Amino acid sequence: VVCFVNDTATTETFVLSPNALWAGSQAGQFVRVQLELNGRRVDRAYSLSSRPGARRIAFTVKQQDQGLVSTHLHTNVKVGDVLTISQAMGEFILPDTLPDKLLLLSAGSGITPVMSMLRDLKQRQYCGDVVFLHVCRAPDDLIFAEQLKALAADYAAIRLVLHYDGSAGAF
Repeated sequence: VVCFVNDTATTETFVLSPNALWAGSQAGQFVRVQLELNGRRVDRAYSLSSRPGARRIAFTVKQQDQGLVSTHLHTNVKVGDVLTISQAMGEFILPDTLPDKLLLLSAGSGITPVMSMLRDLKQRQYCGDVVFLHVCRAPDDLIFAEQLKALAADYAAIRLVLHYDGSAGAF
């Protein structure tokens, strides 16, 4: 673990420098994090939130009240610790040929793979129209709030639509 980013009161992004065995990822994919806790081997899937091809990879974890692994990651993992992760996997990825218009939808911590996609689209200089609709309870629950604000200001192709169902009601 290289560093942590506290995204919200209950969400943290873990930034890693993968070893030479890392084969890379596509935007939207996830890794399985493997740990030994209380004498048992456990693993959990976490979506990558970093851009494909970045020197460092990142995954974002929302701490769950009864979550064994998420609680361990939030409370016990420190900078310099080594984590065992799988290669990237999953089929929730952008198509090879991008259409002229994209609609990306997410809610809560489901924003993590979409954030990877947005970063990838910007890096690839995608010039089509992107509408990204994200729903969460309140502004304090918005994961990547500052990064989204900067992305929306710096990347003309994206239109960011945020809905806070705690104050505005169900969408």
